Amino acid sequence: MALVKCPECGKEISTQAMSCPSCGYIINKTTVTIEATSKKWKALQFFGPLAMMLGIILPVIIASTTGEIGISGWYFSLILLGGGFVAFLIGKIGAWWYHG
Repeated sequence: MALVKCPECGKEISTQAMSCPSCGYIINKTTVTIEATSKKWKALQFFGPLAMMLGIILPVIIASTTGEIGISGWYFSLILLGGGFVAFLIGKIGAWWYHG
């Protein structure tokens, strides 16, 4: 550990110090890398479970209002459930794979 002079105030400080304790001048500038997940992967992770919930709730709403659910209602519900699950998985894998 060596001592150097602060370029701002001229006081001696350690080379391991991040900033000068006297004036606060930043000595060791370190770069912090933040890995961000892109918006398309976040959107898939958000809308996938939303579609799955809609696929579960939709037959209940239709059955409570009309009294029965047609075969097309069940198909639509299964498409929402399956599509939402696939979208969620693709979003998770894409966010993991690309890290940003």
